[in-house]
Amino acid sequence: MTRRIKETFVEATMLKILAVAVVTIAAASYAGHDAIVFGSFLNEQNAVVKRQQVIQSLELDATIEPVQIDRQTWYRVLAYHVSARDLLVKVRLEGFSDSWLLLESSRNTATAVNATRDRERSPPDSPVPSTGLAKLKRLNAAEASPLPKGRERIRRDDLEMYGDISYENRFFGKTGPSDQDKFHASVTFSPELYVRLRDQKSSFTFKPKFRGDSVDSRRNLVDIQDLSWVDVKDSIETRVGIRKDFWGVTETFHRVDIINQTDLVESFDGEDKLGQPMINLSFEGNWGTIDAYALLGFRERTFPGKNGRLRGPIPIDLNSAEYESGAKNWRMDFAIRWNQDFENTQLALSHFSGTSREPEFLSVVREGSPSLTPYYSVIEQTGIELLYIIGGMAVKLEAISRSGQGERFSAATAGFEYTQVGIFDTRLDLGWLMEINHDDRQRSSPIAVGTRLTFNDLYDSQILSGVLWNEDSGETNVFVEASRRIGGCCKLSLESLYFNGGLTTNGDNQMSEYIRDDDFVRLEFIYFLGS
Repeated sequence: MTRRIKETFVEATMLKILAVAVVTIAAASYAGHDAIVFGSFLNEQNAVVKRQQVIQSLELDATIEPVQIDRQTWYRVLAYHVSARDLLVKVRLEGFSDSWLLLESSRNTATAVNATRDRERSPPDSPVPSTGLAKLKRLNAAEASPLPKGRERIRRDDLEMYGDISYENRFFGKTGPSDQDKFHASVTFSPELYVRLRDQKSSFTFKPKFRGDSVDSRRNLVDIQDLSWVDVKDSIETRVGIRKDFWGVTETFHRVDIINQTDLVESFDGEDKLGQPMINLSFEGNWGTIDAYALLGFRERTFPGKNGRLRGPIPIDLNSAEYESGAKNWRMDFAIRWNQDFENTQLALSHFSGTSREPEFLSVVREGSPSLTPYYSVIEQTGIELLYIIGGMAVKLEAISRSGQGERFSAATAGFEYTQVGIFDTRLDLGWLMEINHDDRQRSSPIAVGTRLTFNDLYDSQILSGVLWNEDSGETNVFVEASRRIGGCCKLSLESLYFNGGLTTNGDNQMSEYIRDDDFVRLEFIYFLGS
């Protein structure tokens, strides 16, 4: 075993030990498996809404059972099924990702408060959360979906207010190549206002986001994540305003996700997005769902500043961005997407026409110093998403073909995720995932291998860990993500990335060549407002 491999192994082991310290196992072994639990709520009305979602979208006979846990009454939404273990994988992939198995012998570990089930009158039909690939049947977009477990809303008739405040600290192993600090702290405030109109078919949402960073001024943010009006009439849903809409099914790279611009300074993995002004019409029928988008205006990608970390050696000049379109950032873009659910398959086809969310860079010299200028081309992109379920395995594919940035190119991410439900006859679920990547623009692309450990406890504890390995460059990047709720008010999360630079044997630049000294651990504490 080489010294570099040993270092990678030791680093990965240390990161996993740290993740386990954040996520504590709170459940003993359980035998048997009879029910799927979809959520536990301190607010009984939230449980009623969740039950309606399960009944209407999955056609399962869901019930509500009040239980006493830690001297608090929780309302548990669950469905008993003879093949609960096999059904759980499909249920999670269809939008209920937090669901877990309630094993037969564990039902008595929590004291029942009231044996009478479903005492509540069901509210009007409520919407089902969208999945990573196919949007499930929308029953009535006017009713808000329930919040995560333990997170309640301040309610005044048809007005609801909630949100969260988070404190984040990033610890870097070394000082940056431009002498950047090793410690970066930030605070984020994300309130949300939801108004349901009296006709029960229209709603209004306002969700701003405010972020302040202690070191990098470019991480300071005032953004509108959601400022939208939604109206439902028969099989047509109209959404107007600033929104976020996600496309895709894979874990490592989201090839088809192009509606919103990436907020790169918020998260290095590109998962966080900026709000996009749009008009979105959704048509639903037996043939599937068609979403048509008119995207009003363009938002530029965010990049770290000179004091920021996880950046290249040449600064990016955000004040001199150039556009292929004469309308610049006022150009109207268009997109359309069709998706359909089959028995074990979810399929989506999409096309985007407009300004690329992924800029190219022009090298310029200003006042004797080199800098990079973002250049946004006009592109045409066609994409496909496929999710096929075989027992406990989910096979995933995202692929695109794009023109407008030089020669037409293709890129794809494909892989699988296999879930072992209730390992060792406990609540623990262990998922194994592997994805391969291809991009015509790159000499080689990384392979991702990872595991997802879900504790299925009341506190949503889970750990995702894995390795990105590039055979051609020898780079091996290790990542760990873990999270756990604290009571009904808070959440603690951990993220860590370790960059192993590998060997430069072909003269090409490596993917992480300029950030090899930016190994970091990020800790975030979130306090939910309205609980």
